[in-house]
Amino acid sequence: MNTDYSEILLQEEERALRIEESIVDLQKRFALCEAGVTADEMVEIGEVLDDSKLLLGVIDKQATSKSIWQIACACLVLVLMAGSFVCYDLYVSGESQMAKLGNAEANVQTAGSALARAEGKVKALEAELAASKGELERVTEELAGSKNEVKAFMSALAESNVKVEGLKKQLTDTSSQLKDLQDRNDQVVKKMKERLEQL
Repeated sequence: MNTDYSEILLQEEERALRIEESIVDLQKRFALCEAGVTADEMVEIGEVLDDSKLLLGVIDKQATSKSIWQIACACLVLVLMAGSFVCYDLYVSGESQMAKLGNAEANVQTAGSALARAEGKVKALEAELAASKGELERVTEELAGSKNEVKAFMSALAESNVKVEGLKKQLTDTSSQLKDLQDRNDQVVKKMKERLEQL
């Protein structure tokens, strides 16, 4: 679109230059006719004018190519400026990404050290668990031994209870025998008293 518009502008500029040149040419001829210049002189002047037209054409082409180059340079400058802005934006975003990457790396290192500490704690807990298992086994063995002791004590207690029951029975028997002996003694004493009285 820009190329078509610039071509139209160049064509209109060339047309205006041609009209201007023809007006200038007519003014020069009129001035020469008024000055009394002959036809031969006019031919020479025409040749000079043709040469100047040729030079003007070259200058016009140079001006056209110059304006094309100026437009191209302006476009190139705009492209370079846009590229510079894009590169600057990429640089800033890259710096931001590098900062984020640095933060992420620091977070990973922190997490790694936390993981190492957690692993150390886990190992310590595993050692405590192994010690606790050993202690539990020892306590379980002691408990089994205590159960055996309690069973032995209970059987001894049962035997003692049986013996106590036997002793109680013997005591009861002995008490009844003693009572019988006392009753007999009382009867014997009574009988002796009676006999003594009779005597």
